[in-house]
Amino acid sequence: MEYLHETIWNNRFIRIDGKPVFYSSWYRKGVTKIHHLLNERGTFLSRPDFQRKYGLSVNFLTYNGILAAIPDEWKKSILNSELLDNSEGHNLTSANVTAKTARKMFVLKMLKPPNVERKLVEQNISTKAVYELPFKVTMENKLRCFQYKVVHNILPNNSNLYNMKLRTSPSCDRCSHPHENLFHLLYECPSTQLFWQRVISWWNEKRSENVTLSALDILYGYKPESNIFQALNHYVIIAKYHIFLSWLNNASPSFEIFCVLLNEKILCERTIAFKNNTLRKFRAKWGTLCA
Repeated sequence: MEYLHETIWNNRFIRIDGKPVFYSSWYRKGVTKIHHLLNERGTFLSRPDFQRKYGLSVNFLTYNGILAAIPDEWKKSILNSELLDNSEGHNLTSANVTAKTARKMFVLKMLKPPNVERKLVEQNISTKAVYELPFKVTMENKLRCFQYKVVHNILPNNSNLYNMKLRTSPSCDRCSHPHENLFHLLYECPSTQLFWQRVISWWNEKRSENVTLSALDILYGYKPESNIFQALNHYVIIAKYHIFLSWLNNASPSFEIFCVLLNEKILCERTIAFKNNTLRKFRAKWGTLCA
């Protein structure tokens, strides 16, 4: 199968943040082709199995970022090819389907796009841009992971914790709404609405802009395909993160406490920019907010 022997590194079809990638530590361990990411069953290695096989320490975002960057058409073709190779000349009935074949059929089913992608397409939002957004706007893995959980609707809230029997009620602790889902937690709750009003008003005042943010803008990013709004989207992710931290502490979001957190994040980014000699880029991004 031709895709199995495609080179991973500096491949124009395998891109992260719009650029081909090269990890020298992986290359030195012999990881150069797509088939090096597969196990003996022909499916992609899990991150722990990959680490054990090649003796590498790889974080979740890095490994899954590479798998996500491989075109879906290639992944489906690889798994389909393996399935056909094992079933050629046989009728797939319950009597002759092997465990290996059944596993591949299951994996193929699992390769269907996540529910969030269907929702984004319905709203005419670029899934690629949404997925890449946190990597473009922040270097902080904590915020990148947080936004990943927001996008995929896996951030803890009372509703999903109640379904897992970890909460006695799915209702909102702040406004007693009967179902506190992710949308309610990060946008709909009255205390959160008041917080967003101050957050957006302060941004417009500081930047001399007239930005309005919808629920979709707040959850998935404001015009995520554009590089012009990196500071705004970083700002919004930090605001969402503050809302979540407040929820963890059984408190309502506070604009004053958020400003302290925002200042910490900007100062940290400025320190990194100073060390990397990229202060000009930092100032261009944050403008009056870094003055």
